Amino acid sequence: MSDVAAMHAEAEPQESPLTPENWGKLGMWLFLAGDAMSFGCLIVGYGILRHASSNWPVPKDILGINLTAFMTFLLIVSSVWMVLALAAIQEGNKARFNKFLGLTILGGAISWGAKPTSGRTCWVIACRSWE
Repeated sequence: MSDVAAMHAEAEPQESPLTPENWGKLGMWLFLAGDAMSFGCLIVGYGILRHASSNWPVPKDILGINLTAFMTFLLIVSSVWMVLALAAIQEGNKARFNKFLGLTILGGAISWGAKPTSGRTCWVIACRSWE
């Protein structure tokens, strides 16, 4: 053993990359890689379908920005409400927690209610493009 190694013998050895402590990190990286590939496939599929269609509609003529803007706003506000609910329960304030958790649930219900509208619009567009 070298003199430097002998002086620092109490130092912890380098951790193996596949120890149980790192399995969570490995799992997260696998999830992120799979998620990126899934979205990549969806985007490529969209591009192929759009290129193959001779009469693909112009999105701005069919899809409105109002529903999209409302859904995005609702998503951001629901996230803030959930953070406020977490902060309230950590402080022990159950009334405030119930208020913000209820608002979060309401936002989710409204979002679920609006999704069929946007999905139906997209389905009608897709069916028209194959005529």
